Amino acid sequence: MQPCSVARRLTAKHNCHVAVGHDHICGMILTEDGKTWAISTGVCLYPGKLEYISIVDNTRWAVARGALILRDGRPELLTPGFDK
Repeated sequence: MQPCSVARRLTAKHNCHVAVGHDHICGMILTEDGKTWAISTGVCLYPGKLEYISIVDNTRWAVARGALILRDGRPELLTPGFDK
């Protein structure tokens, strides 16, 4: 799974902006038509405190800290290392 893959599918299905948080990864894209945002918000916690992350061996993307705010009606993804 890549960042925004779930949000992108939901954006296409419902023709609206979508932000998802359950996939634990961060990313933000403007869809191909330039009209809607598809956003993966990450998690609002310290991933190192989740025991299962350190004991489960998997090939998924690393859990990413993040949050979403709307500033003047535009989405802004807050996560370490993410540039606008």
